[in-house]
Amino acid sequence: MAAAKAQQVSTETETGVFELGQINVVGATSGPNWGAFGPALSETTLSNEEMYTFNRNRLDDALTLAPGVATSKGGARNEPTVSVRGFNLWQVPVSIDGVRVYLPYDNRLDISRFLTPDLSEVQVQEGYVSILNGPGGMGGAINLVTRKPTRAVEGEIRAGVGLGNTGTYTNFDSTFSLGTRQEGYYVQATGTFSDSDGFFLPQGFTVLNPWAEDGGRRNHSETQDWRINLKAGFTPNATDEYTFNYTVQQGEKGSPYDIYHNVRTPNGFRGSANANQTRNWDWPEWNWQTVYFLSKTALSERTSLNTRFYYTWFDNTLAAYDNNAFTTQSTRGFNSFYDDQSFGTDLELVHQLTAQDTIKGVLTYRRDSHAAQDENTPGLTSTSWDPTIRQSEAVMSAGVENTLHVTDRFDFVTGISYNYRDLLLAEDYGDVNGTGDQLYNHPLTTDGAVDWQFAAIYRYSDTGRVSASVSSRTRFPTLFERFSSRFGSAIANPDLEAERATNYEIAWSDTFDKRLTLGATVFYSQVTNLIQGVDTVQWSTANDTWISQNQNVGNSNNVGFILKGEWQATDTLRVGGHYTYTHIDLDSPIVGIEPTGTPEQYAFLYAKWQAWEKLTVIPSATFASSRWTSPSYGAVSYVRLDGFALANLSLEYQFNPQTTFSVGVQNIFDKQYETEWYYPEAGRNFFINGRVTF
Repeated sequence: MAAAKAQQVSTETETGVFELGQINVVGATSGPNWGAFGPALSETTLSNEEMYTFNRNRLDDALTLAPGVATSKGGARNEPTVSVRGFNLWQVPVSIDGVRVYLPYDNRLDISRFLTPDLSEVQVQEGYVSILNGPGGMGGAINLVTRKPTRAVEGEIRAGVGLGNTGTYTNFDSTFSLGTRQEGYYVQATGTFSDSDGFFLPQGFTVLNPWAEDGGRRNHSETQDWRINLKAGFTPNATDEYTFNYTVQQGEKGSPYDIYHNVRTPNGFRGSANANQTRNWDWPEWNWQTVYFLSKTALSERTSLNTRFYYTWFDNTLAAYDNNAFTTQSTRGFNSFYDDQSFGTDLELVHQLTAQDTIKGVLTYRRDSHAAQDENTPGLTSTSWDPTIRQSEAVMSAGVENTLHVTDRFDFVTGISYNYRDLLLAEDYGDVNGTGDQLYNHPLTTDGAVDWQFAAIYRYSDTGRVSASVSSRTRFPTLFERFSSRFGSAIANPDLEAERATNYEIAWSDTFDKRLTLGATVFYSQVTNLIQGVDTVQWSTANDTWISQNQNVGNSNNVGFILKGEWQATDTLRVGGHYTYTHIDLDSPIVGIEPTGTPEQYAFLYAKWQAWEKLTVIPSATFASSRWTSPSYGAVSYVRLDGFALANLSLEYQFNPQTTFSVGVQNIFDKQYETEWYYPEAGRNFFINGRVTF
C-alpha cells in the first residue's frame, strides 16, 4: 500500500526526494520502477504525503504503515521497539540519508525521537538488504530520506494540535521547509518541532496502583523533540552532484511507571506489590547530530563513483531520582552521561561492464567511540564521580554486487562482502579480584564474517513481477551486549560472536486493469548464533537473582507471509491494506523462552472516499494478535498480552492546491490495550492539522 502510493510519481523532480540520501536497492542501476510495490525486493516506501494523511508524526508510528513491521511502545525505558519480520532494531539498522544512526555503546535507539513531517520519505527494507549498504542489516533496514528542492522557490508550513479523549490539550507539532533550486546548485532548510504534555489513557482505565498511575493524563509521558536539516548541493553538469548536509536533533522525555508495582515516595513505598520495582528516571538530554558529505561523479560514460563521508555526535543524559517527587538525587539518585562519536565513509564504484551487466563495489569504514561517566548523589557535598569509561572499535566492510540483465525481463543479482570488527579500547569500572572498584580493561578482540546473497527478478509483463532471493547476513554484538554489568546482574563476554540470519523469500506483484494492485510474499529466516542472556552459577545478593551472561546459544526460525493490495473501486473510492503472518520458533537451552514484541498476525486497512470535490474521508483500522513481552520487573519472565483492534477516522479538506486542513480521531472506541506488560497505551485522541505549501 505504502509503496504503491509512492510509485504514482517516480522521479526525484516530481517528489522532492533526495536521491543521494536513498539507500541501495537490489540490482537497481538508475532507480527504475520495477513494480507496484517498490523498486527493490521487499522494500516499502512511506511517502511524506502518506504519513501526513494518517497523522504519523514519529517514526515508530509511521513504521506501522509498512507490511511486515510491528512496533511496541516501550517499557521501563520508554523506548519503542520495532519488529521487522521478527527482527529487532539491533538487527535492523536505521539511517538518515544513508548515514547510519548508531549509538556506539548499546545502540538502544529510541525511534520515537525521530520526527517524520520534514522528511521526503522513509525506506523500509525487510529481509533482503543489499550488501552495498554495509554490515549489520541481517533482518532489514530503515532509512529516513530528507527533502530536496524542486523549484526556484518552494516551501511548506505545517502545524497541528492534539487533544485527549476529554478534549484536553496534549501536544503541538510544527514543521517548516524552505528551499531553492537553481541552475548549478540548490539550498534546502527544514525543521520540525514536537512538544507533548503526555497522552491520555482510556476513560475506562482500570487503576491498579494509584501511586503509579491514577488515570487521565499518563504520568511522566511528556516529551519534547526538534530537528533541523540544512543542505547545500552543487550540480555542475547533468551527471554529477555534490552535497553538504547538517542534521541536528534534540529531545527530552519522561519515563512512565508500570501501573502495578510499588512506587518509592518521600514517605516510603506505596502500591500493591511486595517490593519496590519502579525507577524514577527521566532523560533530560537525548541529542544526535551529524555533518555529512554525499556525492556522485561520472568518471566515464560507463563508470561512476558515489561517496559518503560523515561525523556524528550523540549526547545522552539519564537522570535517576530518589522518589516520585523527581526533585532530589541525594540517596538513590545519579546522573549517567554518554558522549559518543562516530566517523566513517562509504565509497561505491559502479561500472557497466556491458549493456546487460553492471558491477558495483563498496568499501565501508566506521570508527565508533563511547565515553560514559556517572555522577553519584548530585547536589550534595558528598557528590562523587566515577571515572570516565572509554570504549572504541572500528568496523570495516568490502563488498561486490553484480546485476546481470539476462534478458529484457529477467535479472539475476549476486553479492558478497567481508565484514570485520576490531575492538580498539574496552575500559570498565568495578571490583577487581576483591581489591575494590577501579578502572580496568577487557581483552581486545576481533571478529570477521562473510555475507552473501542472490536474487532473481522476472518481469513477466509491464506490470507483473515475480522474484526469489536468498541472503545470509550477520550482526556484530554491541559493546553493551559484550561488557555491560547491568548494575551487577551480568558478567562480560568479550568473545561473543556475530549473529547470522539466512533469509529466503519468494514475492509476486501485479496490477490489473490499472485499478487493482495485488502483492504476496512468502519468507523464511533461519537465525543462528542468536545472542541470549543465560543464567550462570553465580548469585547476585544485591539484585536477588542469578547473574547472567550473554552467550551465542540459540537459534530461531521465522516463517510467514505478507498479503497486500490496493483497489480503485470507483472514481471516488480507493481501498487497500496489508496483512502479515509471522511465526517464530526459538531453539534455546533457556527453558520457557519466548519471542517478544512480534504479534503473529498484524494488519492495516484503509479507505479513501472523496465525498465531495474538496473533502476526503479516510477511515483506517489496525489489527494485532497477541504477543509475548518480557517484563522489566518482577519474577515473571514472559507474559502474553491480548491482541487488539483500533479504529481511526480523518477528514481532509483541500481549500486549494496549496492549502490543506484535516481533523481526525485515533482509537475511536477508546480501547485500553498494551504492547508492553503494565504499560497501557493512549486512549481516544483527536488531532487538528493545517498545511500550506508555496
